Amino acid sequence: LSMYKFCLPDRLRAEHDEAELLMIELIDRFYRLRQKIAVE
Repeated sequence: LSMYKFCLPDRLRAEHDEAELLMIELIDRFYRLRQKIAVE
């Protein structure tokens, strides 16, 4: 995912970083939700 980031201009790179952080947060939430479901 980060491979093409270096080709981006600064403006887009900041946007890309923000999107990457959001994705990481979503994946984190998703796994926590799955763990909760597995427990029940």
